[in-house]
Amino acid sequence: MEATVKDLIGKLGTPEVLNSRFLQLINSLSGIRTLSNLGSQYIEKEQLIDSMMESIIEYLEVEEVSLYLLENKSLNCIAHLNWEQFIK
Repeated sequence: MEATVKDLIGKLGTPEVLNSRFLQLINSLSGIRTLSNLGSQYIEKEQLIDSMMESIIEYLEVEEVSLYLLENKSLNCIAHLNWEQFIK
């Protein structure tokens, strides 16, 4: 059974919804690009972690982010950043 263009548009949503989803996708891809570029820079570990967390808050529009490392079968939070700390 062939779907009509009208059926497809109905499943995708209104132009406003599509635009919002597209902008979210662009922001996510920009964030991933920024994060991947950080890995090629020669910066200190702490500066790298701070830059990664700031990029995640900025591009993925989350309110807070934490970084955990698995050490001796235990997860340890090594960094945390929330929106209020980010804008200061």
